[in-house]
Amino acid sequence: MSNRPSFLDELKRRKVVRVAVVYGATAFALLEAADLIVPRLELPDWTITLLLVIAILGLPLALMMAWMFDVRDGGVHRTPHADEAEGRPPAAGVTGAEFQSWISPRAAAGAGAVLVLGLTIGWLAGRSPAGSSGADERASIAVLPFTNVAQDPAALPFVDGLHDDLLTHLSRLELFRVISRTSVQDYRDTDLTIPEIATELGVGHVLEGGVQRAGDRVRLNVQLIDGETDDHLWAENYDRDLTVGDVFAIQSELSAKIAASLAEELSPEQREEIVEAQPTESLAAYDDFQRGMAFFRRSLVLEDVDRATEAFRAATRKDPGYVDAWARLAIAEATMSWEFGLRDRLALAEAAVERARERDAEHPLTHLAGAYISYYGYRDYDGALAALRRAESLRPGDPEILAPIGWVLRRQGRWDEAFAAWEAAFERDPRHFELVWASLGLSHLALGNADRARRYFALSESIAPDFGGVYGFRAALALREGEGIERAAAEIRRAGEGVALATALSYHEITARALAPRFREELLALLVDPSLEDPARAYALLEGLSLLDLAPEEAARRDSLRAWIEADASYDKIWAYQGSLPVASALVRARSGEAAQAIRDADRAVAALEAAGDAFTLPDVRYHQAAVHALAGDVDGAVDILADILEGGVWHTPATLRVDPIWDPIRDDPRFRTLADNG
Repeated sequence: MSNRPSFLDELKRRKVVRVAVVYGATAFALLEAADLIVPRLELPDWTITLLLVIAILGLPLALMMAWMFDVRDGGVHRTPHADEAEGRPPAAGVTGAEFQSWISPRAAAGAGAVLVLGLTIGWLAGRSPAGSSGADERASIAVLPFTNVAQDPAALPFVDGLHDDLLTHLSRLELFRVISRTSVQDYRDTDLTIPEIATELGVGHVLEGGVQRAGDRVRLNVQLIDGETDDHLWAENYDRDLTVGDVFAIQSELSAKIAASLAEELSPEQREEIVEAQPTESLAAYDDFQRGMAFFRRSLVLEDVDRATEAFRAATRKDPGYVDAWARLAIAEATMSWEFGLRDRLALAEAAVERARERDAEHPLTHLAGAYISYYGYRDYDGALAALRRAESLRPGDPEILAPIGWVLRRQGRWDEAFAAWEAAFERDPRHFELVWASLGLSHLALGNADRARRYFALSESIAPDFGGVYGFRAALALREGEGIERAAAEIRRAGEGVALATALSYHEITARALAPRFREELLALLVDPSLEDPARAYALLEGLSLLDLAPEEAARRDSLRAWIEADASYDKIWAYQGSLPVASALVRARSGEAAQAIRDADRAVAALEAAGDAFTLPDVRYHQAAVHALAGDVDGAVDILADILEGGVWHTPATLRVDPIWDPIRDDPRFRTLADNG
């Protein structure tokens, strides 16, 4: 039998295993350090990946050196083969002291160089403007909102519709990056120069123009401008009869001219894509459709969404074959069900999407509408995701499709995939307010990615400084991260004069409760004029008010506010506001001594979200379920729920337990103290 050692024995003799372990430990330490440094330097998220790739590529070199060389007998030598390891004197080599003096500084310098190289590359890449994907900015365009030349308010939906349809045409070509409507709409009346706009959006070209609709004629004047030099590359005037055919012909001609300017050459398929079939033959139906889009995009309040459904339905009456109108009607009706708990509207949404399917089952908007019904109507996340993936395959890179893909994945707890979808949408829509603050910012807050959450909240503030929710959730982040009450209060006070501080407080129940004593007058002012239309936000303020000592007349007004919130029986509370209303109502019942009913209400809301597998909303609703149990005297039940929530690591930390006054009744319980002091 051979006396040759096994391969494993040879690896051990040559100390390859030991080197691999040491290399892995060192690389891990470097990556951990980088994980702390990268967010604070605001480097791109892929910087960590770059460092990991460099570390992986260095491993084979380290193992090869370990196999070939050894440190013994006071020097560095070629490792002898197994059959010459005994009896042969080692060759002269570098002394051990010389080797140590060489290896220590050089190894440290090499490891440091890897870290510095990765961070430097990340820093240089991170200097690109918001929204830039790192691709050639010359092959990109922002189409600014068209000016309503006649300044006729009735013509504005038509003007905006013409702009929106042009963006849709250009995006389908996939020849260059087209910034989406939501990111350019704020530049309608801007004082910024074209180069400043191009820099903010990270594009090489800007198109601006004006539309005049008068009588039976429509005139469109446009000009393409170099985003860096502000040079006008060309200008075009289109003067046509006001018919649907001419309107869509203008869009096709303009799309072709822009494409010819930005792309090298159009393929026959791309030329055919530009001249696509028009969605309706009726100008009146097209006007109703654009009016519906204007209402639906204006705000997410019941009145505007309801007006949108009326306009879309009017469009379908004038043109029963209008697929876009049927699909948009389905989405708006599903939104009425989801956002406002009006479950009777779900049947209307389903009827509308069926009409769209009868006319064009493979239209991207038909699949998008079906996804909203699965998601909003039944919390069927798998079904919604399948429909969204099909829509995205038909209209690749469309932020309107990528954003809900991320929402569904977030509900399923698939966070990395959700962020990938949102970041892809962000490339084309870098100033989409809901995408920035509610998708990216709020999700990073929920996961405790504090630096990234702050980055997106800062961008949100620059886009919409009058939106109170940004300040409220900044305060919530400070509480979550254990930064204290005063830091949270300072975040609320950042709100400008256009934001009522009570409104900023209303976006997060814990923030309202924790900061109620510092904003007592602002909360009491709400009792004089309860103007909030959203019962869920009003409940958050009611939570803050419940912790204040009120005069008899103030308490009476508080009770009136509570009655106003609970009076509307037209919506399904278990469905409305993503399950938060029944738990908020249960808290009110628990404080009023209705313990048994309070627990039933809270448990019912949690059961509905658990059945749906909602990984995003469930932890926060369960947090308040625990509070209901605590207020009802079930301390053990409350602590068990909290322990499970904290282990999941979404939304809440021990720091929130320490600052939230709702836990005052059980704060001295030993089990609760263990949870609260554990962070």
